[in-house]
Amino acid sequence: MDRPLSWREPELWLLLAVLVLGYFVAIEIPSLRGEESRRAQVAVEILRTGDWVVPRQQGEPFVSRPPLGSWPIAALGMLRGKVDLWAIRLPTLLSTALTALLIYGYARRFLQPLGSFAAAVGFATMAQVLQLGRLAESEAIFTLFVAASLLVWHAGIMHRPDALWPWLAGYFFVALGTLTKGPQAPAYFGATVGVYLLWQRQWRVLFSWQHLLGFSLFAALFLAWLVPFTQEVGLSGTRAVFGGDVGLRFVDLSWTLILTHLALFPLETFAVMLPCSLGILGYLIPQIRQGTAFARPYVGFAVIALAVAFPTVWLAPRAMTRYFMPLFPMVAVLSGIVVHHLTQSVCTEGFLSLNRWFTTLAMVGAGLTMVALWFVRPDRLIQATVPLGFALIFLAGGIALSAFVLRSRPEQMIRRGLCAWASFMLLANGSVYLPNQHLRSVDNAAEVAEVKRRLAGQKLVSFDWTHHLFAYYFGEPIEVHPWPSDLAAVADDVRYFCFSTEYQGIRPLPFPYEVVTVVNCDRARSGLPRMTVVVGRRQD
Repeated sequence: MDRPLSWREPELWLLLAVLVLGYFVAIEIPSLRGEESRRAQVAVEILRTGDWVVPRQQGEPFVSRPPLGSWPIAALGMLRGKVDLWAIRLPTLLSTALTALLIYGYARRFLQPLGSFAAAVGFATMAQVLQLGRLAESEAIFTLFVAASLLVWHAGIMHRPDALWPWLAGYFFVALGTLTKGPQAPAYFGATVGVYLLWQRQWRVLFSWQHLLGFSLFAALFLAWLVPFTQEVGLSGTRAVFGGDVGLRFVDLSWTLILTHLALFPLETFAVMLPCSLGILGYLIPQIRQGTAFARPYVGFAVIALAVAFPTVWLAPRAMTRYFMPLFPMVAVLSGIVVHHLTQSVCTEGFLSLNRWFTTLAMVGAGLTMVALWFVRPDRLIQATVPLGFALIFLAGGIALSAFVLRSRPEQMIRRGLCAWASFMLLANGSVYLPNQHLRSVDNAAEVAEVKRRLAGQKLVSFDWTHHLFAYYFGEPIEVHPWPSDLAAVADDVRYFCFSTEYQGIRPLPFPYEVVTVVNCDRARSGLPRMTVVVGRRQD
């Protein structure tokens, strides 16, 4: 069933255009936020210390995540001479683009170009992927490694069950995923592969020497980092780097929180995968299920992967939809199979008409809603609104794309509908989401630059860790001191200091001091900043 992949396919070039426009334009918007500065600061510490094994913040081991997510940032920073915005975000952008191209190549083994394009562009234009695929969080890189481990392995096994290279490739990407975010990668790969091979009655492949060699490669790569890391931070640090963040999902639970999460999380996950997730609704229709029988092993593999992974986030009360992002490519593949079936079958006029009017109402309705929000007390709806000009651009684009779909002939409907939805999501991202983020962003860099000017080269220390965004923009080493319990615990040479209010709030210090400034480290403006760094000068 393998189909040749050609670089002359217009669908492939159209996918590349979507990726460039969606991810490689205006990468400086929004400003650094969330975990981006944490990843960046780890990269800065790598270049400062030369230690690529132990992730650090302010010179101290930071045992929250393995370090691979910061390695490409550090490598680019080394090439560019500084860890700037391009060095920070380019690995994420490339990871998102490579994941979409991987989906296209995998789908082309059993689908026509249009179905493969539907799968790949469906992933690239998911609402959450458009958001996180531009930011230097760990999700995009981790998604690439998890998706590559599963899709590359399955493509190879489908081609030749006794081949060695699928196991080596699969476990190679599993190792990279483990060094990025921890045990999710081997858990997802091992459970998915095991259940799939048993379902296919290929248990001999599961217990083959090829599998053993693949696992040995994973163990060698993983231990090459784990052994020196454990020697440096000890067993307690190793436990923390793999399990510390997970434990936070089960703190301060209530039955209301648990039941609400169980009820809403599936709906939230479906929503953040729109519009691609609409495609999987086709499997509820018997005729479509029958029409996708040709792809049964691929459908089964994707469903097994989703079924294995979903409980790990659904049953964790504080889990967020972004934690399920590594499995979004499987939803995209399932959606692409449905689109392929629709292009190969004779769609009824009723179905085509429903598709046209649903697209029109959704696109024009979204534009009208955004314009209406601007007139309804925008001062109270700042999180949902953008400048009126951008809202009108969004509405005009929705109308134009709706007309493009409405004027399509039956044989053009599927292709035009896909292009319209991809364009609409890019339009929404460029005219609504990104301007909104830019409008709400705090100018953290300018605030920290003002701090450096006022300190005029004076040494700055922090009591406990300071916020990573402040440390990144400060750009110079900030020595960490424990929070002083009495005046004797404060070194005599400490004049300027800072501390973060993110977790502890403002605690009393055993000496009088003057507040030099308070730096807002929130990712967006709000009435009362939640994360700040207080910079003070000792007065005694």
